[in-house]
Amino acid sequence: MLDSTRLRGIIPPICTPLTSEGAIDVPSVHRLIDYLLANGVHGVFAFGSTGECTSLTARQRETMLAAVIAAVHGRAPVLIGVMDTSTERVIEQGLAAKAAGADALVVANTILAMAIDLQTFKPCLGNVMGGLSGPAVKPIVLRQVYQCARTVRIPVIGCGGISTTEDAVEYLLAGATAVQVGTATFVQPAAMTTIIDGLTKFCERRELDRISDLIGAVINEEADEPELAWVAPRS
Repeated sequence: MLDSTRLRGIIPPICTPLTSEGAIDVPSVHRLIDYLLANGVHGVFAFGSTGECTSLTARQRETMLAAVIAAVHGRAPVLIGVMDTSTERVIEQGLAAKAAGADALVVANTILAMAIDLQTFKPCLGNVMGGLSGPAVKPIVLRQVYQCARTVRIPVIGCGGISTTEDAVEYLLAGATAVQVGTATFVQPAAMTTIIDGLTKFCERRELDRISDLIGAVINEEADEPELAWVAPRS
C-alpha cells in the first residue's frame, strides 16, 4: 500500500502519446516519464484529464499502463485514473492497475458529453464532445469511489465535483484516502484551502481525533435483496 508520506509535491497528469496509426507510442511514454522525473516531479498520474482516458480502447489502456509502470520503475508513486460508466469495467480497470503495480487509483475522470445550441442547431463545442466536470458528476463518481475502495485494495483518490467541505467528507466516507479539487478552483481559487480548514472544523464538531477516521466510515446496511448485491461488491 502507498505510504502517504510519498504522496506529496507535484504529480502531473501525463498525456497519452499515440503513433500516427493510433497505437500507444511506448518509446515516447518512456522519454516523457524520464524527462518529468529528471526535472523533479514527485509522482506520475496516467489516464488523467489530459490522458485521453475516456477515448482509449481496453488494449490501449493495457499497453499504456504497462509502459508507465515499466518507465517509472519504482522511482516514484504511480497514480492511475479509472473512468467508465459500467460498474464492472470500473472495478476491472482498478484491479488491472493494482496488478500492474500502481500505487493508487484516481477515481474518476471527466465524463464525455455534449451540448447543442438551439439557435444555430450546432454543437456548442468546436470538438462536438468534451469532458463534463463539476457538481454534475459527483454522484456518479462518488458511487465509483465507494465500489473501488471496497474491492481494489490500494488507496483511492476521489476526483469529481468536489467544491465544499461536505463534498470532500462524502468522498472520504465512501472510502477515498484523499481527494482532488479541480473545477471549483475556477470559481473560487481558494477552494482547496477552504476545504482543508473545513475538514478540521468538521472533525472538531464530530469529536473525531483525525481526518483519517472518516475514511470508509460510511454506515452501509447490506441489501436484503440478492439481486441488489452488485451495488456494494466485495473482493
